Amino acid sequence: MDMRGNGNEIISSQSGMWQEFEVLSLSGDENIIEIEQTDTWNEFKIGSLRGNENEIDVSQDGSRNIITFTDIAGDDNEIKLDQEGSNNAIESGLFDGSFNEVTVNQIGDENLATTELMGDNNELTAMQVGNTNEAYMGVIGSNNEFTVTQVSDFNSVHLANFNGSNNDVNLTQAGDENAILVQSSYPDVSLTSNDNDIDVNQVGNQNEAIVTLAGILDSNSNQIDIAQNGDINLVDMMVEGSGHSVDISQEGFGNWVIGTDDSAFLLGGENVAFNVTQTGNDNIVEGAVIGFNSTVSVTQLGDGNTTTITQM
Repeated sequence: MDMRGNGNEIISSQSGMWQEFEVLSLSGDENIIEIEQTDTWNEFKIGSLRGNENEIDVSQDGSRNIITFTDIAGDDNEIKLDQEGSNNAIESGLFDGSFNEVTVNQIGDENLATTELMGDNNELTAMQVGNTNEAYMGVIGSNNEFTVTQVSDFNSVHLANFNGSNNDVNLTQAGDENAILVQSSYPDVSLTSNDNDIDVNQVGNQNEAIVTLAGILDSNSNQIDIAQNGDINLVDMMVEGSGHSVDISQEGFGNWVIGTDDSAFLLGGENVAFNVTQTGNDNIVEGAVIGFNSTVSVTQLGDGNTTTITQM
């Protein structure tokens, strides 16, 4: 432990055998670190914490849980980490900026959460209850709020907002082997993605929702609501431009919203409202809305329905 500054407070309680607690080079003012590790072989490491008024609360209950931070910088950051099972891991390689708040709660075994922050006023919350859940978050920008809740087993959430500001994303998964991937202005597109509101709710087994907000154009002021209930549902989209409102609800077994020729569903242009409701089995909606001031609504009830959409 290497510590400098004033008003720092460290409280530690370790109960089992082979517990590790390591802070190398904490520097700044009014930092508070509280650690409680109960069983055996738990680790907690911080490398080079800088700044002031940071508060870190770590509680590990099981065995062989690992929390690792490397190089945290900024002001008024609050981090709360709780792992109750065994072989859980939380990693963060970057924490920079101010007014960031990170809360991770993992209860089962072998869960993995990775958080990277850069910017202002970001709030990230992840709760994983089952076993072998995996969540990744990344932020560059300001005023972002991310919430991930995974309840069952083998769920995976990848959220990368490496740009933009004022994004609000709420992701909820319940069931088995669900996967959500949300990225903004992917792969680069001059790193502009603003005012997005994305809400994804998946209940059931083997659901997958992939939303990519930009591939060629920048992506601004998008609202995307995706709700899937049932088994083996799939939503795949590429969103371009600005001012989009997309609402997709799927219920049943094996519903798809895809793109033509197995490519991603593409929304391009400006001020596009896209609304899909599917109830039943084996419904398919295929792809591409390109242009501006377009409105598309698809409602399918029953089994084996197919809709192909092309607007230029």
